[in-house]
Amino acid sequence: DNQHACQLNNVFFFDPIPKDVVPSFLRKMDILYLGWKRKSIYRFGVSPNKLLDYMMSKRPILHASAAANDLVQESNCGISVEPENPQAISEGLLKLINLPISEREKLGNNGFNYVLNYHDYSKLARQFIELIQ
Repeated sequence: DNQHACQLNNVFFFDPIPKDVVPSFLRKMDILYLGWKRKSIYRFGVSPNKLLDYMMSKRPILHASAAANDLVQESNCGISVEPENPQAISEGLLKLINLPISEREKLGNNGFNYVLNYHDYSKLARQFIELIQ
């Protein structure tokens, strides 16, 4: 609706890009956004590959989710807000934008380190082997 329309000149929507280009593309961004719908099935949690890609990019994440699990909050790599709530999403984005660059870098590094510590395949394989022995 036009009442809530604003003139943004720094938000872009791109066509899909090849998977091998994703890491270098994400590193060119200042903040990454991942938004979910409010669905009852997410009460069991979500496990999006895209979120791990975002975390590996060392960029802060704005995560609009009401899922049972929230890796952004757990790893302290950005801000989580209520999904499908434009006001909450806008406020979350402004919070991230207004952080000093050093704080945004810290959030990005938190996500990267979290993935290395908890989602690295070699570590997961070792943990699995220890469990079944």
